[in-house]
Amino acid sequence: LDLLAGYQARGYEVWLELGLQSANDKTLQRINRGHGYAAYVDAVTRAHLRGIKVCAHLIVGLPGEAPMDSLETLHRVVETGVEGIKLHPLHVVEGSTLGKAWQAGRLDVLTMEQYVAAAVAMIQHTPPEVVYHRVSASARRPTLLAPAWCENRWSAMTAIAAALALRDLALRRADAFGEDADPARLTHAALADRFAADDAADQRLHIGDIETVAGSRGALDNLAWLREGLTDPQRNAAVGELERIAQELGCTLAQLAIAWVNR
Repeated sequence: LDLLAGYQARGYEVWLELGLQSANDKTLQRINRGHGYAAYVDAVTRAHLRGIKVCAHLIVGLPGEAPMDSLETLHRVVETGVEGIKLHPLHVVEGSTLGKAWQAGRLDVLTMEQYVAAAVAMIQHTPPEVVYHRVSASARRPTLLAPAWCENRWSAMTAIAAALALRDLALRRADAFGEDADPARLTHAALADRFAADDAADQRLHIGDIETVAGSRGALDNLAWLREGLTDPQRNAAVGELERIAQELGCTLAQLAIAWVNR
């Protein structure tokens, strides 16, 4: 730590990455991490005394933990003090003890929907000053045994981005219309159903060709920003160009956007 502090004193940006994975000591013992949560707290404390930023690695879906148990780990990590988080689902890989358990039918793995729900909940319960360095990860066969969806990190990242966008829109609506938008109860499916119903009923907003029904929510003054954004010719032309690029690359616009901000 003194060596790292010396590099930082010379003007280098230094982060100490700690592979905690879980704050549950029983889980850490079960997966043979070789340390408990107290050892993590000690390392973080000594790093912070030297002004070194800490990034904690956390895994969702560890044996014996439900997906949302990761929220408890998050709360303890934030309470201890952390500047960054790297998050990813449990990978079952060839040759590991977990791999043998999975092959014998003794280990269940997360669905992508379960992981996305847990990741979104964790992001929402994280203070804004804490940076997520990673929200998914991938591995390739034959190393990866399960879950199969972990071969492509973009699927989970796109789903997480979409779920967060839906919640952001729900909060905007709550502010504009006084609706109940408790993030803890806004599931992806519920939000999708709500906005699909609203779109059919009265919003009728189309990119580049907006139709606003008199007396509808879309006609309210506080939604002028949305109408202007959807009908702006320059923005629509830019989106059209990006859509062409995304098609050439074989990805979606959302995947292209995520790749750009992570470049």
